[in-house]
Amino acid sequence: MIVTLAGVGLLVAAGSVILFLLTPADRRRGLAGTIGVALLVFGASARAPSVVQDATQVGAAVAFALGTVVGGLRLREVRGVLVVLAAFTVIVLTVTQLAFPLGTLLFVKLMAVALSALACFSGFSSSDRSLFLTGVLVLAAVESCLGVLESFVVHEPLPWGYKVQENGSAVVLQNPLLPGLGARVSGSVGHPIPYGTLLGFAVLVLVDQWRRRRPVLRWVLLAAFLVGIVLSGSRSVIIGVVVGVVLILWSSPRGGRALRVFAVAGVAVVGSIVFASDIAAALDRLVTSGSYTNRAGAFDSVPGLLGRAPLETLFGSGFGSDFELYYRGFFPQDGFLVIDNQLVTSLGTEGVVGVALVVTLFVLGWLRGGRLRRAWLVLFGVMLFSFDYFGWFAMLALLVVALAIPGPPRPTGPRLESPARDEPRRPVVVDPLD
Repeated sequence: MIVTLAGVGLLVAAGSVILFLLTPADRRRGLAGTIGVALLVFGASARAPSVVQDATQVGAAVAFALGTVVGGLRLREVRGVLVVLAAFTVIVLTVTQLAFPLGTLLFVKLMAVALSALACFSGFSSSDRSLFLTGVLVLAAVESCLGVLESFVVHEPLPWGYKVQENGSAVVLQNPLLPGLGARVSGSVGHPIPYGTLLGFAVLVLVDQWRRRRPVLRWVLLAAFLVGIVLSGSRSVIIGVVVGVVLILWSSPRGGRALRVFAVAGVAVVGSIVFASDIAAALDRLVTSGSYTNRAGAFDSVPGLLGRAPLETLFGSGFGSDFELYYRGFFPQDGFLVIDNQLVTSLGTEGVVGVALVVTLFVLGWLRGGRLRRAWLVLFGVMLFSFDYFGWFAMLALLVVALAIPGPPRPTGPRLESPARDEPRRPVVVDPLD
């Protein structure tokens, strides 16, 4: 199997090099970013064989670095984000090395990917940006197809299958949105929530670029992405996408913005009235489900985490030390060893300083972002309370995209040059439709 995987890896590498050389120079950085994200989505999760994990993680960092080399370092617009992310890296790495050395290697690989992605995406040209956003739609479309095949044909994640525990049993999560249908799908991403987040990320791209896509194509893609999100069973992703879409509509410079927002609100009100009983039943299932009670109960750990020794309260117990915090009684003792709340996990493993730096990253990204980037940050902000995603390469890379990628080029109108002194002034006729 290792020989087969090596052969596939060589073919992918060779194909990427050829594609890179055939791509116009002003889009090669965008292609490098797209390839890096695609590698992380395809094989960086714990469900893939270890050799695939290592190859895709290193390959993604190399792709991001190559994209940076192509266009050079352009970090002026993301200096604040770079400083905060670098401070987070140095502080957490130091604490982890001192307090929990077992987490050092994974943290180093994650930050290598994050920092190289920041350097790559922050220097995107408008052509790079356009290519990457199209690549996101293609990648999400492929994952949507994998999700449909997984749910209705093969009944296991493609291509890596289910995660197998030490006792030989597989981890299968039932879909809370479609009771009785079967398991939640995860595609190649390795987990239903990162899978749904990728598709939600693509939905926001599609809505933001709605008029730039062909009518049939945009509706087909939207349907495919929404089906994939429902099959993932992630209610948090749905909330993040809905809020993000409303934000994009509200921020749209085109006319009729208020009408579209009121239409969304009207549909929500009518739907609430018509399906009131179903919604009430769904809410009852939600608040009594283990998923909700685990996430809500995570906040009960906060007082204990803030009551640790001063240095540990400030800097945490080291990246990846979650199980030690369970063992020491700082995390919930209900037998479910997953927090599913990134802020609480960060408070435990990276301390108050770590949480402050994470929040600062979101604030800086929001202040610099346009409507699409802010919609992405809304999605990732919602997921902070639903999933511990700082340990997932694909989600971390997409978060860096939301923090770093430049906005669309600003439209520039025709310049009206002043007449020469020796020429008579002529009236300037401006087309009202220009």
